[in-house]
Amino acid sequence: MDAPTYPSSAGGRTTQEVGFFDAPASVLARWFIEDEQAAASHTPAWKGLADAVRDLASTEVLTLRAFVPLGSWTLLLTDGPNGTDVGLLHSHATRSLGCLAIRAVCADGVYPAVIMEVCAADGGPPLMLRRSVVAAHDGGRWVFEETGPPFEVEHVDRYRAPRKVDRFPPEMLYEHLRALGVPLDAEPDWEQAIVVRACRPLMPRIVRSCRIEDVQLHA
Repeated sequence: MDAPTYPSSAGGRTTQEVGFFDAPASVLARWFIEDEQAAASHTPAWKGLADAVRDLASTEVLTLRAFVPLGSWTLLLTDGPNGTDVGLLHSHATRSLGCLAIRAVCADGVYPAVIMEVCAADGGPPLMLRRSVVAAHDGGRWVFEETGPPFEVEHVDRYRAPRKVDRFPPEMLYEHLRALGVPLDAEPDWEQAIVVRACRPLMPRIVRSCRIEDVQLHA
């Protein structure tokens, strides 16, 4: 059986939104502990996705972040009331570590959305956002938005499709992520995942499909 591709509904709300970071999990975990004054970290030695979903089950507040090795990259998953919430961590990591960092969403349900936010060293300050593409249903209608110059790999002609839902489908998101170097076809190294518990809960995004540009930057 083929391994799941992320983001997707493979792990429910835990995997519908994920973070990808072009840096080792150990480096990211150490940076987050130092930056957020996290209380503790541990390696749960998960055997697979089911173990991660169990330990990161939805909670009232976001306190846990799992940094999972994915090839030479890192996959980020969290707990929280809406499942994984990358928040501004991709922006913060790029500003602090200089790494390519991506928030990716492929969500179904009441508010379906396909989102790619790429933060890079050549992105625009202060968020270091290099590129954002969003196709989302906000509860009343589908919206499509893009920010920043497109990457050469993008099929910009598709963005003119009559139906906004067709302009950025999941398969296009996956194609773009692979082109940016994300090892989507690699199996996450669940046994080496590092789970960090923050000493103070962080507020989650209220709406899963909101854009990074709409969130005030405090860090």
